[in-house]
Amino acid sequence: MFFRFWFLAPARLTEYDTIRYCQYDTVIKKRAGARMPGKARLGEGCFVKKDVIVSISGLQQADEQEPDKVELVTPGRFYLRDGNYYISYHESELTGMEGTRTTVESAARRRVSITRTGRNHSQLCFEPGQRSNALYQTEYGPLNVATITERVESCLGSDGGSLEIRYAVEIDNVYAATNHLKIDVRVS
Repeated sequence: MFFRFWFLAPARLTEYDTIRYCQYDTVIKKRAGARMPGKARLGEGCFVKKDVIVSISGLQQADEQEPDKVELVTPGRFYLRDGNYYISYHESELTGMEGTRTTVESAARRRVSITRTGRNHSQLCFEPGQRSNALYQTEYGPLNVATITERVESCLGSDGGSLEIRYAVEIDNVYAATNHLKIDVRVS
């Protein structure tokens, strides 16, 4: 039996029923006749904040230039709230944003927002086929940034997973680069 809805209704399970839960197929080995908790919202009690290892790989390609690749592995936190997955980590001097906390929100597996707080403030939104405008605060001053998202692919579940975003960036309405961002989350 596969269920695809946000609430789990009380159900009698046979010994090896499969339920779509937390966006992953999970075989629940319950004794025949066991009952699932009723009306539990996805996100409530699914899992608490977990310490994770966050691996970030970014590739930026500007017109006729060599691709610029950045990789970062850092500790972070991973949690589920109101049906959305969150990845949170602190930037380092390696990224040039020391003193900044980054939170990645993956909503509905097709929409992602990246919010930075602290020394650098910004919020970038990514949804396939959509243009999103933002004011990107840097230590040198604000920039008008637009992202045009080509693809978002989220394979996040209670044990981590991966998230990929492919998008173009415009600064002050001028094409700057095409980016490919991949974030892997592994429970530590």
